[in-house]
Amino acid sequence: MFAIEKWRPYLLGNFFTILIDHQTLKHLLDQRISTPSQHKWLSKLLGYNYTIEDKPGKANTVPDLLSRRHEVMAIQSVSAPIFDGIQLIDRACLSDPEAQAITTTISNGTPTKKGFTVAQGRLLYKDRIFVPATSDWRAKILHEFHSSFQAGHSGYLRTLIRVSCNFAWPGMRRDVKTFIAACDQCQRQNYESIHPPGLLQPLPIPDEVYVDITMDFVDGLPIFDGYNAITVVVDRFSKYAHFIAITHPYTASHIADIFMKEVFQLHGMPRSIVNDKDPIFISHFWTAFFKLQGTHLCRSSAYHPESDGQSEVVNRSLEHYLRCFVFDKPSSWSSFLHWAEWWNNTTFHSTIKMSPFQALYGRPPPSLSTYLPGTTKVHAVDTSLQARDQLLKDLKDHMANAQNRMKQHTDQRRTEREFNEGD
Repeated sequence: MFAIEKWRPYLLGNFFTILIDHQTLKHLLDQRISTPSQHKWLSKLLGYNYTIEDKPGKANTVPDLLSRRHEVMAIQSVSAPIFDGIQLIDRACLSDPEAQAITTTISNGTPTKKGFTVAQGRLLYKDRIFVPATSDWRAKILHEFHSSFQAGHSGYLRTLIRVSCNFAWPGMRRDVKTFIAACDQCQRQNYESIHPPGLLQPLPIPDEVYVDITMDFVDGLPIFDGYNAITVVVDRFSKYAHFIAITHPYTASHIADIFMKEVFQLHGMPRSIVNDKDPIFISHFWTAFFKLQGTHLCRSSAYHPESDGQSEVVNRSLEHYLRCFVFDKPSSWSSFLHWAEWWNNTTFHSTIKMSPFQALYGRPPPSLSTYLPGTTKVHAVDTSLQARDQLLKDLKDHMANAQNRMKQHTDQRRTEREFNEGD
């Protein structure tokens, strides 16, 4: 049918004979049409003047060959890649004294090292090809099983397993370690599995309350009363915090205005502010505003939240508090914000060994229990000041001890490195 369709311009209007080795098709026009194939063939043969004759395949070799389907033809030849390195390794064994001595010993039937055999003239160790030390094939094999596309610059154990599956030689483990340690790509691209470089450098301990503070934001909260974010301000000395509800998006001028109303009016202008590299804190307005006030802005390093770990811990504690109390009505979070601030400032702090409220005001936080008249206590002014000075001294000592513990704990997982100028 393919030939008739292909030669249609030449066959139409002419009488022709179809020679075919399918004997049943000779009576195609006389048969009862019962299959879809017969309908298809007859519709394509309409309009032609032809006759069908039977010709056995043995007498019709050329058309029979040309009509074969290529995808089912028998394979005439088989080709496969041959690794000629095996023959080169065998030749190297012939010139290697150690390999020749072992081969001769085995050929003479003398007991030799356990595991060595000779098969088809090839020296094997536990059915693996022995590679002599006098040839350069050890380095070639290590390169192929470590640095090639198939090997993928694997580590020591994976490379060793790949090599030891097919080859063997004394000191293979040492050679694999040495080769990988000298691999330039591995040294450049591998990640460091050692402790992070650099020892912890804690921030200086302040001398007074609300002189050095930290600032951060808690975003992504449900909108309630028009607020959907929180500004967190924490004193680095007393750990006393302020939680201020704000609306996102916010600008540097808006945050500065909130700071003056909520923090400055209570504690004055700080000497330094530690914060991350939020766009608000690196804006020209924020920088110029606090520069005129004489406040030093300390920004944490990129991708290093430990620089302002205090804010991160307070943020986490604040989020935990709000989740506990507004889990059934999350949109009402701002109505609990003042309670969260009271809870944070009146709770014992492990670093300063007291509550932030006591560290700021010099006395324990007032109890929320029923007040009993007549229970007030009056102290002399000098006694109060002495107690306040002693409190600040104890507070500073506790913070120094806490920093030392933190430094010792962190430095156990770090290494100290020294760099010269120009390194």
